[in-house]
Formats: sequence, C-alpha cells, structure tokens
Amino acid sequence: MGSRKYESSDAYFLHGEVLKIRVEVEIQAENGLSSFNCILNSPRVKAEARLNVFQPEDADKFLQEAGQ
Repeated sequence: MGSRKYESSDAYFLHGEVLKIRVEVEIQAENGLSSFNCILNSPRVKAEARLNVFQPEDADKFLQEAGQ
C-alpha cells in the first residue's frame, strides 16, 4: 500500500474530530493492483490522496517468494 499526491489544508486532524471519507475506485486490474481516489473532510480540514494497493491472489505464497 502507498499513497501519492497527498494534499491537506492542515497538518493534522484533531483527536475526536469527525471525518467524512469518500473513496472512488480509479483502477482495479486483474493482476491485483488497484488505485483509489480518497477524500477526507471535516468541518476544519480537507485532505485528498491517491491510494495504491496490491493484493496478490495468494498472499502467503507471494510473501514466501518475496523473502527468497
């Protein structure tokens, strides 16, 4: 998992601050790669980012092969 182009109107969210979260699928490929556009809003802060994730078909096998 990783994010790109994170932008926020403030450096942090306050503890207990209620957030409205919106996520839209941008790309969902058959090889397990996906990308999502994400927006987090509160009355005080707006943040946006693109979230990239990889979900292998067999996570245990993928991790074993990656460790070799």
